[in-house]
Amino acid sequence: MNHNQVRFSSDIKRLELLAPAKNVEAGMAAISCGADAVYIGAPRFGARQAAGNSVKDIELLCNYAHLYNAKVYVAFNTLLFDSEITEAVQLCYDLHASGIDALIIQDMALMEAILPPIPIHASTQTDNLALEKILFLEKSGFSRVILGRELSLSEMIKIRENTQVELEAFIHGALCVSHSGQCYLSHSSSGRSANRGECAQPCRLPYTLEDAEGKLIAENKHLLSLKDLNLSAEILELIKAGITSFKIEGRLKDLAYVKNVTSHYRKKIDEAILQLDGYQKASSGTVHFNFIPDLEKTFNRGYTDYFFHDRSKDITAFDSPKSTGKPVAHVETVRNQYFTISALEPIHNNDGLCYFDKRGNLQGIKVNRVEGEKVFPLTVPDLEKGQLLYRNHDHEFTQQLESITPNRKIEITILLTEESNSYKLKIVDVEGISVSLSFEKQYDEARDSSKALQTIKDQLDKFGQTIYHPTNISINLKAIPFIPISKLNELRRDIADLLTQNRLSHYKEYQQKQHLAADNNRHSLEALSTPFPAKQIAFNGNVVNKLAAKFYERHGVELIEDGFELIDDFTNKQLMATHHCLKYSFGLCPNKQQANQNQEFKSPLFLVTSKRRYRLAFDCKNCIMKLIY
Repeated sequence: MNHNQVRFSSDIKRLELLAPAKNVEAGMAAISCGADAVYIGAPRFGARQAAGNSVKDIELLCNYAHLYNAKVYVAFNTLLFDSEITEAVQLCYDLHASGIDALIIQDMALMEAILPPIPIHASTQTDNLALEKILFLEKSGFSRVILGRELSLSEMIKIRENTQVELEAFIHGALCVSHSGQCYLSHSSSGRSANRGECAQPCRLPYTLEDAEGKLIAENKHLLSLKDLNLSAEILELIKAGITSFKIEGRLKDLAYVKNVTSHYRKKIDEAILQLDGYQKASSGTVHFNFIPDLEKTFNRGYTDYFFHDRSKDITAFDSPKSTGKPVAHVETVRNQYFTISALEPIHNNDGLCYFDKRGNLQGIKVNRVEGEKVFPLTVPDLEKGQLLYRNHDHEFTQQLESITPNRKIEITILLTEESNSYKLKIVDVEGISVSLSFEKQYDEARDSSKALQTIKDQLDKFGQTIYHPTNISINLKAIPFIPISKLNELRRDIADLLTQNRLSHYKEYQQKQHLAADNNRHSLEALSTPFPAKQIAFNGNVVNKLAAKFYERHGVELIEDGFELIDDFTNKQLMATHHCLKYSFGLCPNKQQANQNQEFKSPLFLVTSKRRYRLAFDCKNCIMKLIY
């Protein structure tokens, strides 16, 4: 049976669960927990500078992932300066040689450079919200477009109806308040460019909101801080909308986060596949879970579906940008060495609790030990009766996640037959890939054929330390021989190695076809000449090198401004565009007939820190707030 015909049938739509990988360990754990693909940072030029990995490590991850027909994408999505182009292109060749499946890019210089044949994905940093922009990316040779998080379900459906390119959507994790690739707040305030992988996250700092005359609207709140995305309940709708890949944010997150969140969404997508005809997961193997995933026990700032069902108030985390976790208890009494609680859930030794103090600040509590309703912390905090406590570190759950990883197995059938002078051991996996070993007939007939038959089956069944799981073992022999256990073990190990080599060989063949098709598409006449949807590109087009400028000129752009990182004077520059609207958050939206809209606040409004006063501009027609330097 041909592997490509079985595994990659064109009449079945494959759904990809895409998980983050801070490093190789996290990437392998994500694959073991059911990810169909992972994305990981390169040694340089990734949007998370602190999450780079060597080419050698990425190759190790590719070898592991490809056993399951899972893919490895490399985040190569920073802007490049002219002096970096040569190094970046060489690194692309090194990464291609390591076995990666695609590059995720932001800088269009790489579309103009001579690259190895490999699929290119348009990072969300390329500001993928408008249909005309996504159509351009498709026609110019991108294999996939990663959609902006702000898109609603109806907007995604419209994009799918008018495009053919693969669409990837975020389903979980931290939310950037700005439209991706359009935030210059970090660079303007600290010299650390988000588009260069150095974001200082000023959006998570406290701000004061006031009007033109200094009248307070909100004071010392985290006014640009959002909750975390959670689209668990929307997987079925996303599938119906035509999304190809379901992305979990978190290349800086720890191993427990990756295991927990990936496992949760593996189950969600599998449940959805059972409800729909014509879909399957994009990789191989069945995950045997050894824990129950729980998103409330993983780092989160509270959850939101953001703009999936259009605008709602429940998107902000004004009180704290830190993880609050799950409500677990109310305070009953406070003593010198402990406090008592009315528990909503059991609390354990070494848990981390938190609460909001009288000033609205989040404070932490380290639990030393628990005795019934008594909680003995490291130090007794200033608590009050009735105060709500949250658990933002579940010690037992985290320990469990760190110490175990689910088993992901490829199902196989085993057949032992005989020929005139030899025995033949054959394995066939669920995709029809088969390997066989022949060995001489040099064994005597067993005295106890029933016992010998059981021994053969028992030994051939022991694939526990491999990625394979036998579902059926057939022994088709005229007479049952006495084969030593050592020989059976040797045969099992050897044929497992053969199957592994064969699976990787089949994957390599498939991958080469995919890469060549992507390369041909990227160099087609349409890709080389399709016009960009504008004749001018401002600084927020993020052009910071000559090769990127050449790309846009080839696509018909006549005027190209220098990107923000090349500008010295930021006066009146737009530092951010966001769907998050502070007028809406405080009941001042003129479009929504909100209760506070008639309050006398004089425009413009300002966000204020100890160092700077940022003017806010509101595009109410399009429901966009802009932060001006």
